[in-house]
Amino acid sequence: MNKRHVKWVKYLEKFPNVIKHKKGKNNVVVSALSKCHTLLVSLGSQILGWMDDIKGLFERDDNFASTFASCLKKAFGGFYLFEGYPFRKGKLCIPKDLVESIL
Repeated sequence: MNKRHVKWVKYLEKFPNVIKHKKGKNNVVVSALSKCHTLLVSLGSQILGWMDDIKGLFERDDNFASTFASCLKKAFGGFYLFEGYPFRKGKLCIPKDLVESIL
């Protein structure tokens, strides 16, 4: 630990705190956050290829095609691929064509 860590530890020791374990079913917020990517993959298999169709929209999107192509090689400008879907800062990117078709 460095001096900054020691300073924070001393400061935090002033406050009474207790760490208690919560089972997964009782701790729904953390449970939901930890299963975000699993949920996306399971939705992709349950919705009869609809999610696979979305993958094709990223390649054809006028605003996003070049970024998506760069992400295929490696993470680019904060964007990365997970299971073939582009994310930025932990959020799924949505192609413009999909948004327009919904609205």
